[in-house]
Amino acid sequence: MASLGWVDVHHDTRSVIGPLVTYETHYGFGGTDVVVTADTLRFMNRVELARFLADAGFVDLAWYGDWDRSAIGPTNPEIMVVAG
Repeated sequence: MASLGWVDVHHDTRSVIGPLVTYETHYGFGGTDVVVTADTLRFMNRVELARFLADAGFVDLAWYGDWDRSAIGPTNPEIMVVAG
């Protein structure tokens, strides 16, 4: 497959309303062709996320603070959950 060249990617935050963050991702191909996508993320704390998962029927939850499955804590602020 022939090389298609570099892709320039950047994100622009459009709004933050409570737990909702709306942003655009800009993909530039070859300097002239640009594709823009929009997304909204909803941020939840652990209590809200546990309730949301329980309401969806998940009962077996494993909580982690990072991709390496370390514990949630001040040095691992992410919330990773494996739900079954």
